[in-house]
Amino acid sequence: MAPLTAEELQKHPEYEHTIWKLQPDQEGKVAVAEDRGGPINIAYEIHGHGPRKIVVSVQFPEARHF
Repeated sequence: MAPLTAEELQKHPEYEHTIWKLQPDQEGKVAVAEDRGGPINIAYEIHGHGPRKIVVSVQFPEARHF
């Protein structure tokens, strides 16, 4: 899928609900992979509200020493 152009982005049905100050409505951390070499705490933020959801995942490697 090709990235949206600026014009296409502004016409997206959820564009009007975008919060540009980027202050999350909710945030926290959740432990995952507890039985698979974890736990690894993953931080999350929830921005805005509505019936359509967009998930963006950015995972930065965590330095570990074994």
